[in-house]
Amino acid sequence: MVDGVPLNLLLEPGEYRVEWQLPTQTGGTVTLQGDLELVADRPPRGNAFGDVPVKWETAGAGGVASFPQFYEANTIVGRLLNGFTVVLIGAVIEIWMSERAVIHARAALLGREPVAADTVQVVGVDVQVEGLDAITGIGPIGKVKIPLKREEGQRYLDWSWEAVGNPDSTQTWTDDDVEVELQFYSSVTAPEAFFFRVAFSPVVWIRPSQPIPFDEVFSEWVEPLRRIVDGAQRISPELLIGIPQVAGQG
Repeated sequence: MVDGVPLNLLLEPGEYRVEWQLPTQTGGTVTLQGDLELVADRPPRGNAFGDVPVKWETAGAGGVASFPQFYEANTIVGRLLNGFTVVLIGAVIEIWMSERAVIHARAALLGREPVAADTVQVVGVDVQVEGLDAITGIGPIGKVKIPLKREEGQRYLDWSWEAVGNPDSTQTWTDDDVEVELQFYSSVTAPEAFFFRVAFSPVVWIRPSQPIPFDEVFSEWVEPLRRIVDGAQRISPELLIGIPQVAGQG
């Protein structure tokens, strides 16, 4: 168990206002206000409002269009109110009316710096797979100290409980193409007078020697890791991914 998400995510799950650069069905781009929904265990979804890029069958004030309309975009770029940039990957735009478009995407990349949406290259990824702790082999706690006996003259509770970390739990594999490291992120409860807990979650770092396409991150690294855990435990593990750095970002 952990208190909170061990990965250092830029944004917590929630709904955020966004200014979208929405591709049209004719090759152009329109700027629209909208929002982005980030929900745990679900693909990202966005909404765009205003003069959405409807494909009209007849033009003019009395134009005619058929609904719903669907079209695809490899990437869609947006700017959040907090200044972050979001790039939606593998997006499908769904239009049911001329004032609103719904955006469904495979993934959302978030960062503090702009990135060219047509050249998304990943230089590092952190992956947490449910059940990974069961196959790591070496735990993050080397030893613990539990007070069992009060020394003569010692005041009650004048002692401590201790957990000593195990550095051998961090394991690294390296070749000419990539460095993979398994380590445990820690989390602790907020300080209070009656309860305290520290917990650890395993996370895999993947650092290719050269930037790789976003799809390759999943096909060559994330999904194989997930299948290994799945095969070892005979479960369908949930997945949490943080991509800390994309080529072109600081």
